[in-house]
Amino acid sequence: MSIYAEAINFFGVAHQVGKALEEIAELKEAIETFGEGKDTKDHVCEEIADVKIMCLQLRIMFGNDIVDEWKLKKIERLKRLVSDE
Repeated sequence: MSIYAEAINFFGVAHQVGKALEEIAELKEAIETFGEGKDTKDHVCEEIADVKIMCLQLRIMFGNDIVDEWKLKKIERLKRLVSDE
């Protein structure tokens, strides 16, 4: 079992969903304050790492396969947008 699955089992799905929202909010704030010159690149990277960890847990909770399907669709859309420029 991965550490991500272990965390979900230990803390519970509802708690980890709430934690994901908390980490996303912290990343948003770090990006905003970085853009204003009030935060460091290192702090933004720390928050990115936290969000990535939570996203890996969310993948398990909501389904790796469907996340991968949506990721492929979104990448194809991005390719079309970039090639149209």
